[in-house]
Amino acid sequence: MKSISQPKFIMNRDVLKLLVEKNKQFSEQQIKQAPEELKFDARLHSYLKQHLKNGYKESQKEQLKQLNCLTEIEILHVVNLQPQNECELFILLTNYQSLDDNQIQAILSIIQE
Repeated sequence: MKSISQPKFIMNRDVLKLLVEKNKQFSEQQIKQAPEELKFDARLHSYLKQHLKNGYKESQKEQLKQLNCLTEIEILHVVNLQPQNECELFILLTNYQSLDDNQIQAILSIIQE
């Protein structure tokens, strides 16, 4: 079986929250010219906005507001950049306090410190 590189371990949920809150505003032009990881961030942002429009529970909306509405995610990447993993990241970020570090590790990989 082929081994995959393991994501770096996040010991502290406060660190995860700081990484999520550390964000930048990107213009449409910047996103078009950006590397793939920023394009993924833009897709994820659109995905989150769409789900909020589609009536997520009020408690989940409040959690997103506390996380700075996830305007753009600068450092975080999902292991596979596919829609189902965008779903997993959305679930993680709206419920991260209830997840243990192993679950966080399984979902997230931090690229380039």
